[in-house]
Amino acid sequence: MDEILHEPEVSGLLLRHTQIIRVDVHGRNKVAALGKTGISLTKEFKVYGTPTIILLGDGGKVLLRIPGVLTRKDFLDVICHYIPGMQKKKDCVERVSAL
Repeated sequence: MDEILHEPEVSGLLLRHTQIIRVDVHGRNKVAALGKTGISLTKEFKVYGTPTIILLGDGGKVLLRIPGVLTRKDFLDVICHYIPGMQKKKDCVERVSAL
């Protein structure tokens, strides 16, 4: 998933609409943006395997949970289809209408 998340189209879409935070599920150091350790975040968000991508909305509400690995196309399709408001974004319009 690292390769996919760092591709210009993917990272550009995500960075314009979300904040990306990587969490070490075994980490004991606090994740600055969330103020909790990787271990506590793993428990809080019920992460049972890696990779797990969790997209949070306002107030820390889980908008989408993606367990496992997806292809680049599938990842973008899921993001564009299931994140509220993304269907109207220029980057997603064609993707959503094709589904």
